[in-house]
Amino acid sequence: MKVGIHGDPAAHQIPGGVGVYVRRLIGKLLKCDEPQIRILLSSHAELPAAWSSADLIRTNLPFAPLYTAWNFLGRPKIAESLDVVHATGLAIPPAGRAALVATVHDLAVEHMPEVVPAIWRQIYLKGLRTAVKRASVICAVSEATKAELVDAYRVDPERILVTPEAPNVTPESRQDPAILQHLELEGPFILNVGTVEPRKNQMQLVRAFLDAQHELEGYKLVIAGAPGWAQEEVAALVEQRGAGSRVVLTGKISGPELVALYSNASIFALPSLYEGFGLPLIEALNFAIPSVAGNSPALQELGGPAALYVDPADSAGLSDALAKLARDEGLRSSLAEAGKLRAADYTWDRTATSTLRAYAQAASR
Repeated sequence: MKVGIHGDPAAHQIPGGVGVYVRRLIGKLLKCDEPQIRILLSSHAELPAAWSSADLIRTNLPFAPLYTAWNFLGRPKIAESLDVVHATGLAIPPAGRAALVATVHDLAVEHMPEVVPAIWRQIYLKGLRTAVKRASVICAVSEATKAELVDAYRVDPERILVTPEAPNVTPESRQDPAILQHLELEGPFILNVGTVEPRKNQMQLVRAFLDAQHELEGYKLVIAGAPGWAQEEVAALVEQRGAGSRVVLTGKISGPELVALYSNASIFALPSLYEGFGLPLIEALNFAIPSVAGNSPALQELGGPAALYVDPADSAGLSDALAKLARDEGLRSSLAEAGKLRAADYTWDRTATSTLRAYAQAASR
């Protein structure tokens, strides 16, 4: 079987969870004897080093015009003979006679269009609807996302396979503790990981943290992620509250730096307004960090009994949850133990195996 898999998300300037998924999935699939993998790329996408010997199909357009052309015009066509084409995000390559497999990470563009940059809103919405209409098999990253597809689009559940993601970094990964000195993190800190954007709700997290300053005395809040379209807003709030010494915005960091932050964090917080999976949460649980998360179905599915859940719009409730974790050593210990057990179920081998099942199912239709 010959499979063309879209690799661009791994090369984006802000790769996010989709980029991690694409890079790790392709890395696993390239080690398989079957199927034969060919990577679909825009004209200027930079290859991860692990793909240096892979077979490529390059288009003649940069990624932004390419995504528009694919989703709205159905071109440029992919000339090579393929059995399956895998759209790994909401850019849908024209599959021609090949079977289309599409991964749906979330329905944010449908449910919360205001948190998606305007330039991408219509492109992604068109891609989502094309995936729903044309894909022989849809890979949903969680049961929650599968349920949304069934409810919102009336997709036949038999067309959807759940292919969960897994931690990108683990406690066994190489770490660079120099970042702790650079950020002056000598005491306990609360960690948030993710691109600084509205859906990740870092504004509310900053407010909740500062409103609980008496209960969280001695703690810092570290927001570790690439600057996104809420960066200026969050930075302005920190300055307005005079909290520059207590709230740290790291900007983009390396994998070893992220491992050092996970390894030393006292509490993890992911109060996202909405998630389709929630990659940083499963990473935090794998590092045995007591965690509080938003109460979206995907995050509750992912963390189960290993985290506390709050209404992400409730600043007081978030403050209370952070303070509760800070003062209750027994709770922290039980959540840390439960988190390690929970995270053990999520591996990239599992992701690859379930994705190969999707390819076989699509090719047989």
